[in-house]
Amino acid sequence: MALNQQPAKGIFLVIVSIAFALGLGGIFIGILGLSEEQGTLVYAVCFANFWHFGVSFGGWPGGLVTQNRIWRGLINWLLAMLSVLITIGIWSWGYGLPFHETPVALWAQTCIFMAVMQIFLFRNRLITPWDLADVIEWENNPRQPLNGIANFVFAIVFMPTALFFVPTMWGMEPLHIPWYWFPMSVVVVDFCDWWPFDRLGQPRAGILNTGMVIIGTVLLMIVFHHLGFNFFDEGVPGTQAAIFAAVWTAFALIQGWTMNMWPFGHWHRGKKAGMALVITLMISAVVFAAILKFIPVEQYDAVIFWLFAWLWALVCLAAPGYFHLFFWGYEENPHAAGTKGAGYSGRAAF
Repeated sequence: MALNQQPAKGIFLVIVSIAFALGLGGIFIGILGLSEEQGTLVYAVCFANFWHFGVSFGGWPGGLVTQNRIWRGLINWLLAMLSVLITIGIWSWGYGLPFHETPVALWAQTCIFMAVMQIFLFRNRLITPWDLADVIEWENNPRQPLNGIANFVFAIVFMPTALFFVPTMWGMEPLHIPWYWFPMSVVVVDFCDWWPFDRLGQPRAGILNTGMVIIGTVLLMIVFHHLGFNFFDEGVPGTQAAIFAAVWTAFALIQGWTMNMWPFGHWHRGKKAGMALVITLMISAVVFAAILKFIPVEQYDAVIFWLFAWLWALVCLAAPGYFHLFFWGYEENPHAAGTKGAGYSGRAAF
C-alpha cells in the first residue's frame, strides 16, 4: 500500500504528529523555559494566527517561493510562528506585563471562532466576494493576498477587538468566545462535509452550519454539566471538561483530516458523519476516563499543554498552506477514503 493511501497515511501522520508535538513542546519547556500553563497560552495564539498564513492566504507567501508542500509549509509555518511572537509582544507591551499575565488567550479564542466561521462554515464567502473566494482553488487564486488580508482584518483585528475592548469602555467585562465549540465544528465541516445545508448556498448554509455548531456545543455542555464537569467552572471540573474537549478535538481531526474519513469515506455524508461521531466520542470517552483515573489532578496543566501541542501538530501537518497532507493522495476528494474506491492517487509526490 502506498504511503499516501489510507490507512498507511493516517498511521504515518499520527506518528509524525506525536513526534512534532514532543519536539516543539520540548523547545517550549526545555529551551524557552515556559511553564505548561504559559505554553498553553502560546498555543492559543498559534491557533488564532494559524488560519491566515495557511488556509486564508491559500499558501501565500510560501507558495510564491515553491509549490513543494514540505518547503512551502515550512516557510508559512515559520512565518506563522513569527506572527505569534509578534502578537505576544504587542500584548505584553500594551499591558506592560509578561504575556501570560495579559488576557491574550481570551482574545485569541474569539479570533479562532471568527476565522473558522468565515473560512469554513461560510466557505470563505461571508466577507470576500465570490470571485475572490473559490474554496477549491485557494492555492491558485491569483487575487491573493487580498482575500487573506480581508479575512485577517475581520477575524483578527475587527471582530475580536470590538468584542473584547468595546465592553471595557463601558465598564463591563471583556467578551470572548471560549474554544469549546471547536470539536463540533469539525463534525459539521469534516464529518458532515457541510451536508445537508450546502445545497442552500451561501450565506444560508453558513448561518445554519454556525447554528448547528452552537446547538451541538450547548448540548455537549448540558450533558457534561449533568455528569459533574462544568465547562465554565474555574476549578478541577472545568479543567476536566477542557481536557475532554481537547481529546475529542484531537480524535476528530484524526478522523476527518488525518484519516480522510477512512474506512467509510465512500458512504453517504449523513451516514458517515454519524459513524464518525460515534467512533470519535467512544474513543475520546475511553481516553478521558483513563486520564481521570491514572493522572493526578496536579498534572492537569501538563495534560492540557501536551494535548494542545498535539493539536497544533495535527493541524499544521494537514492544513492547506502549511504541509497540506490532508489532501495528499486525495486531491480530488479529501473525504473519500473508504474500503471501496479507497481514494484518489492524485499528486502522490510531496
